[in-house]
Amino acid sequence: MSALYKDERRGSAVPIVLIVAGVLVFVINLAVVYTLLVRPSMGGTGFESPGSVVVDVATPGDFTVMHQTAGTFEGQRRASDLGDARGVLIAVTRASDGAPVAFEADDSFTMNVGATQRVTVGRFWAEEAGAYRVEARGNAKPVVLFVTKWSTRVPFAAVGVLASLQILAIGLVILGVNRLIKTRRAPSAHGRVPA
Repeated sequence: MSALYKDERRGSAVPIVLIVAGVLVFVINLAVVYTLLVRPSMGGTGFESPGSVVVDVATPGDFTVMHQTAGTFEGQRRASDLGDARGVLIAVTRASDGAPVAFEADDSFTMNVGATQRVTVGRFWAEEAGAYRVEARGNAKPVVLFVTKWSTRVPFAAVGVLASLQILAIGLVILGVNRLIKTRRAPSAHGRVPA
């Protein structure tokens, strides 16, 4: 193997490593986004308002009540307008002793995954493990609500980091492709441009 061929191979390795690293960061970042943001927001315990549901809390944390404007509930495709949830009054209590739990209204976040769309109604903090009753009343039209252990506070903090990682991944791929093209077009030691 000639020294010229070894130099050309070594020059091609760096761009290929950059491209592979960029693709890996991109794929890992997509998996993190799905695991932290999408999957938790699409789970939870559903119920129809007016009505109530008891949620079993295994570990303390932030819980979000979401209005499902489109999606499947109890095996049927259901849809409602965003305005249908206006006027819904949410009350959260500990099921064991009926003690009230603070509920903070918040309609700042919308999640769309496939044919399912959910909009936040508000959130509460479960301070201890146990059963919590979430009751919804006051609305004229029935709407589907979901209670899920998911926080609207986390996504906004994480979005900047995740977006930065996506930009880094794309930058690595572009840099790698650019360097690969320059390596292929660079004149060899004998003055020839490799084919």
